[in-house]
Amino acid sequence: MHATVPEAPGGAAPADTVPTLSQVSGTLPADTAATVTPAVEMSLSRGDLTAMMEEYSRLDLNGQPCALVRLWLDQDDVLLDGEVVGDVEHTDGVYFVYLVGGSDFLNINFPDGADPLWVSFRDYGIDAVKPGNTYDLKVARP
Repeated sequence: MHATVPEAPGGAAPADTVPTLSQVSGTLPADTAATVTPAVEMSLSRGDLTAMMEEYSRLDLNGQPCALVRLWLDQDDVLLDGEVVGDVEHTDGVYFVYLVGGSDFLNINFPDGADPLWVSFRDYGIDAVKPGNTYDLKVARP
């Protein structure tokens, strides 16, 4: 069964072609430009004991060790939402984010008004962060 293509201005389109969106509606409005998504990578930093070192470790409200997520992002003043414990430290393009063990996401809000970035750790093969482990989350904005 073949769908018929409506006759295009200036003549009929062949039955086996489908017109593009711009042929049907003209040019695309300026506000429909594609949104560019930041590139994201996340991994467990195997063998990295930073989250367990006394000077870097942090406990949650139940006295359990937190997971440390090092957010590599070349942007100042981002706001982070999730199960964050205490203040976030930021030096030289790296945010030290302490999360409750079992957390499975981090939401990054940018100060320039760009859309927030919701990072689900499951998208990177991590069901949830584990207490005492160190993870690297790398975000590159276009």
